[in-house]
Amino acid sequence: MQPVHTLVVALSALAAATCQPVSAAEPVAGDCRVAGDVGNASGARIADHDSAQLVKGTGRLQFYTAPDAGCVQKGVFILSGEPVNGYVAHKGYTSVMYVNPKSGRVALGWVESARLKPQTVSLARGN
Repeated sequence: MQPVHTLVVALSALAAATCQPVSAAEPVAGDCRVAGDVGNASGARIADHDSAQLVKGTGRLQFYTAPDAGCVQKGVFILSGEPVNGYVAHKGYTSVMYVNPKSGRVALGWVESARLKPQTVSLARGN
């Protein structure tokens, strides 16, 4: 039996030769870059009209570099009520972008999907 990393390299080379994405291979445990690539390639795309989301729940929502609890972005988190744009959902995580309204700084990463809810916009005018 071939080691997993050899199989991933072989599948990647095959995909490059046939111009097809590789989504069946799982990353080697602890390889957050590969886990992020796999999540982006094989996750479910979030439609533009559904991308606006709000953080729900209590406490800090941790950012991860990949859809994996072992891939923590140390010191990067947001709070309940903060808006994010979601792009891809994979294995209980969502790839998001957050723009800090005060500093304009952008945070990109994965967060736990269970802590997000759709941000609804009312088109009706108030009287």
